[in-house]
Amino acid sequence: EVLKTRMQTSRRGGDTAAGSSGSNRPGTMASVAARVWSDSGLLGFWAGMTPNIARCCIVNAAELGTYDQVKTLLVLHLALAEDSGACAVLSSAIAGTVSAFASTPVDVIKTRFMAASRVGQSGGVLGAGREIVAKEGWSALYKGVGAVVVRKVAWCC
Repeated sequence: EVLKTRMQTSRRGGDTAAGSSGSNRPGTMASVAARVWSDSGLLGFWAGMTPNIARCCIVNAAELGTYDQVKTLLVLHLALAEDSGACAVLSSAIAGTVSAFASTPVDVIKTRFMAASRVGQSGGVLGAGREIVAKEGWSALYKGVGAVVVRKVAWCC
């Protein structure tokens, strides 16, 4: 995940850390891995692990809790049959949307950790979150939420 993220974000702001000197290309996976190793050692390959675990917990809690609650409400208030396809699809779509909004801030922090050249420079997960909000505002924690909603709805349905 770290290598993929570094390769995908290496063009941002002219960062050539992953590519060859003077190039604006991300470089090979081997060159990116060598750069992670030289910058952060073995732990660099696990950058963003804590927010990734938190994200998994948030996604699962949001999807599982929301799905059952929404399904119950749809049956009671819209008179949908509990075992109908419409009820399942609508419940899944809403659960995926809630999950996307709940997990996107953690996704943003995780991606920043993985894209950073040095591990732990932001003072941990909360420090990274505070730094993002201070520099870019609260909306920065929801960058890409539209794409995440589309992906989650498609995945959940």
